[in-house]
Amino acid sequence: KQPVKGMIVSDRYLDTREKILDRLGAHIQLAQQTHLLEWVVVKTRQSDDLQKQAIQQLKSRYPSVNIKFEFSRNTAHDRCIEVTRIDGSKARVIIGCGLDFIESNGSVRNTFLIFQNEM
Repeated sequence: KQPVKGMIVSDRYLDTREKILDRLGAHIQLAQQTHLLEWVVVKTRQSDDLQKQAIQQLKSRYPSVNIKFEFSRNTAHDRCIEVTRIDGSKARVIIGCGLDFIESNGSVRNTFLIFQNEM
């Protein structure tokens, strides 16, 4: 079990404060438990000024993590998280219903998760 150094999060529906701060934030918090998380790249669709404000709040919550958003109308529908561990190994988690399988209150919805190690 290696700590996570970086993550690529692909979810085209990260467009509200709740989805960005609570749901994406929960994944960043989990990955940063060892305090070794260096970077996060988020691939999503661009929305509005409320999305921009939520992004800035997220970056303020995790000042030691380089968080970068890449916007594209063509972001894939399939949601996934790709992690790079400290030792350089990689894994991908494909999430059936998206990052919001973790509810804002911390409970978890039923979904399928596919884990791919050593990509």
